[in-house]
Amino acid sequence: NDTDRHRLTLQALEDSHPQVRRAALEVLLNAGNDVKEAAIPWILENAGSPRAEEMLLQSLLHESLPKGIFVQIALEKANYAYELHCALQLLEREAGIESRSGFHLLQIVLGERILQVINLCLTALKASESAEVIGIIQAGLASGDNRQVANAREAMHNLRHNKIIKLLDDLLNRDLRNHRTSEGAEVRFTSLHSMLEWCSNRPDPWLNEVARHISV
Repeated sequence: NDTDRHRLTLQALEDSHPQVRRAALEVLLNAGNDVKEAAIPWILENAGSPRAEEMLLQSLLHESLPKGIFVQIALEKANYAYELHCALQLLEREAGIESRSGFHLLQIVLGERILQVINLCLTALKASESAEVIGIIQAGLASGDNRQVANAREAMHNLRHNKIIKLLDDLLNRDLRNHRTSEGAEVRFTSLHSMLEWCSNRPDPWLNEVARHISV
C-alpha cells in the first residue's frame, strides 16, 4: 500500500548502495506531487542523514513545488543547526568528558552535523535565491580556509532571507569548525543527561546511534 511503500522508500534513501538510493529517489519523484509533498515532513523533521536529505532536496528543487516550502525547510535547518550547537557547547563544558567512551565521537558527530545542516539550509534557499551564488557560498564554507569562509559569510548578507542568514551568520561567528564556544550563548540543555536524551531521540540514524551507545 501507499503508506508502506512511502516509508520503505524513505528508508531506502539511507541505503549504503548508491544504486538503491537512486532507485528509491526515482520511485519518489515518479509518484506524483502528493507523494513529493509527503516527503517534505521527512526533511523538516530532520529524519534522515544529511546525505539522504541532500539527495532528495536537490531533486525536489527541480520539481514544481511552492517556493515557500523550501523557505520553511531552510528556517528549520537553521534552527536545528543552533540546537546541535547548543548540544556541542554543553559537551565541551563538561570537564574530563573526552576520556569517557563515546563522548569524543559524539563531539565529532555534532561538529560535522552542524556544518552539514547549514549546508542543507543553503541548499533549500536555492529555490528562491541564485543557485550559483549559493553554490559559491557553500564551497567557501566547506573549504576550511579562513579567507574563503569570511568571503562566503560576507556573500550571505546579499541574500534576501534576513532572519535565516542572521541565524547562520551567528552560528558561523562562533567558529564551529574549530569547536570554540562563545561566552553568553543561550543554553538549550540543562544537563548532560538531557542533551544525551535529546540526541538519542533524534530520527537522524547516526546521531541517534552514537548517543544511544553513550546512554547505555
